[in-house]
Amino acid sequence: GDDEEEGGGDDEGADPPPPPPKLGGWLVVSIEMLAGEMIDADADEGRAAHARVFPLTKTEVKILGERATARMAGMSPPPPAPPELVEGGAQGLAGLHYVCHDIALRLCAMTVMNQSKKVARGGGAWHGGAIRTEQITGKAEAKRAAESEEKDDGEKENGETTTKRRVRGAGEGIRMWFWLPGLSGEVKASGSRMAGVDVGSVEIGLGGAAAVDAAVAAGTLPRVELTYVRADDKDSSSGAIAARALVPTATSSDGKGVVGLETFELPFSTARVDIEEVLADGIRAAAATRLRRVLEELGPACDAESVGAVLVEDAVNPHPDADEDGWGGAKRPAIRLRLTDAGTCLHVTCGKRGGELRVCGVASIASSGFAASVEHAACVGGIPALRGLLPALRRAAEERDLREAAMASGVNTHPAPRSMKGWANGVAPAALAIVPPASGGVYVGAFVTRDGEPSGAAKLPEKSAKKSAKKKGTATATATATATA
Repeated sequence: GDDEEEGGGDDEGADPPPPPPKLGGWLVVSIEMLAGEMIDADADEGRAAHARVFPLTKTEVKILGERATARMAGMSPPPPAPPELVEGGAQGLAGLHYVCHDIALRLCAMTVMNQSKKVARGGGAWHGGAIRTEQITGKAEAKRAAESEEKDDGEKENGETTTKRRVRGAGEGIRMWFWLPGLSGEVKASGSRMAGVDVGSVEIGLGGAAAVDAAVAAGTLPRVELTYVRADDKDSSSGAIAARALVPTATSSDGKGVVGLETFELPFSTARVDIEEVLADGIRAAAATRLRRVLEELGPACDAESVGAVLVEDAVNPHPDADEDGWGGAKRPAIRLRLTDAGTCLHVTCGKRGGELRVCGVASIASSGFAASVEHAACVGGIPALRGLLPALRRAAEERDLREAAMASGVNTHPAPRSMKGWANGVAPAALAIVPPASGGVYVGAFVTRDGEPSGAAKLPEKSAKKSAKKKGTATATATATATA
C-alpha cells in the first residue's frame, strides 16, 4: 500500500503547481465584495425590495489584487494600476485590508451620492415629505481642520512637537434638511417650485421656498449628514462613512439662530446602503427630541385628568391602515396616553412629513368626525390644544370601554346610540341597550359622567324624553347606568 501511495503523486494528469508569488511572497488570488446597496421594490417589474452586492468585473478584481499584493510587499503595483507610494515598507495583511476597505468605502460613497440625487429630484416624496438636499463639498470642513491643526501645532508628546495630519477626503458627503416650513410639493432649485393649477400657487411656492432658504441659512431645521472619510495609509481601518442627525433644541429670541443643538450618531450599513432608512432614523431622533419636550409640558395636564403618559421610543401604530402620522406600520417614537383603567391607549406622535403633532388611534374609539377634529386641533394648536383635548379623549375612551363591556356581557346594543334624539340636557348616552323584544322600542341608556356633570337621565322641566318619544310613535323607557369617573 505504501508503494502505491508513493507512486500516486507521479500521475501525468495532475495539475501543475501554481507559479511562485512575484512580490515579496504574497499573491492575492481573488477578492469577494460584501458591501452592497438596497434596491427598491418595483411592482411593474414584479421585483421585491432586496440588497444587491456591488459587482466587480474580472479586470477590476485583477487590478485590486495587484494593488493589494504590491502594498502587502511594500512595492508599487504594475500597470494598469496607478503607481502608489507606500510609506513605511511592507504592510502585510494591513495592506490587503486597506485596499479592500478603501474600494468598499468608495463604492458606498458613490451610491450615497446617486441615491441623494433621487431625493433631490423627488423632493423626498418617496418618504412622505419635502427634503432639501445639498452637497458637503469639504471646503468648510477642510478650513476648520486646518485651523485646528494650527492650534494643535506645538503640542508636545514625549518631548517632541507633533503635528496632526488631515485625513484625505474628510468632510465630503451630503446633507438632507427635513421638516421644511410651508412646502409640501416637489422642490426645485432655491426660490422655485413646480407651479400648480390654482391661481397664486407660484407665489405661494416662492414664499415657501424663501422661508426654507431663511431656515436653512439660520440652521433652525433638523437635518441628516452623511460624510465620507477615506482611510489613512497608515491606518487601514480609519476610513468610514459617518451618519448623524443634528436636531436644534432651542432657537434665539428672534428666531434667526440656534442656541442649542443635539447630535445623534445614526447607524449606517455598508452591506445595504440605503439613505432612505438613514433619513428615517434621523427623523425618528428629531421626533423623540420634540416629544420629550411635549411630555414635560403635557405632564401636569395628564396628571390632572388621571391619564398615564410615557414616551416609547419604538412604538408601532396599532391601527397602521389609518396612518395618521405618515409612518404606517413602522416603528417611531410616540407618547402613549393610557386613558382608562381597561388599557385604552392613544399615541401622540410627530408627523413624518412636517414634524407637527399627531394623535393616532382616535378613530378606533370615536366617530370619524371627532377623530378629524382632534387631528386638526393637535396639528394646528400644538401642545395647548392637546391639553384641552384630554378630557374629551378620556370621555370617548370610557364610553368606548362601556360599549365593549356591554357587548362582551351579551347585551344587545344599539349600533348608533347618538342617533337617538330627544335626551334631556342634550346629552346622548354612551351605550343604548335594547330591551327585548326589539320591536318594542324600549331602550336602556348608559351614560358616562364626571362629578357635577348633568346626564341625559335628568328630565327637562317642560317635557320628558319619554313623552317626546311617545309623540314620535316610539315607546322609549329610559333608565340610567351612570359611570362616574
